[in-house]
Amino acid sequence: MSLERKTVKAQVSRMESLDFFPQLPAGLKEVENALMEFPTAAMCESWVTDWLQGHEDFPKPAAIYASLRTVKNLQTETQEAWKNPPAEKYDCPHGCKGWGTIRNEAGAHQFCLCSAGQALREASPGWLELLGRLDARARKTPRSAKGGLSTKLEGLEGRYYEAKKGADG
Repeated sequence: MSLERKTVKAQVSRMESLDFFPQLPAGLKEVENALMEFPTAAMCESWVTDWLQGHEDFPKPAAIYASLRTVKNLQTETQEAWKNPPAEKYDCPHGCKGWGTIRNEAGAHQFCLCSAGQALREASPGWLELLGRLDARARKTPRSAKGGLSTKLEGLEGRYYEAKKGADG
């Protein structure tokens, strides 16, 4: 049980005016136990509010547990969908593969003509400018043919080995 009994008793007291309020403490305790199964106090309060707006009779524990099963099933489905989103194959005739941008002949980014590209154009009109700035920054970083090390690092490495060879030799 995740909620405090005090919190649940406050929600039960909101339903005292409903028909067939439990007369025996055991019946009331069963309803409280069922309400304590809600994951949060806000969800419990929301459920009681919904019940008050749609029913004239006090809820039976079975009705509360049925609602809880629905809530827990939705949570599980949502968590599973978040962990394992369905893979959608996006066949773009222009080659963007769903990213919404392609490179033109000059190598610059442009919005694709497909629906993904048009949606990206509407949602983020400054996207191409950002990609252009990232490309410019990447071009400023010196790279070498071997392993992607910068030429500065290769120069330092070379001087280190030359100095070491002179000291040893």
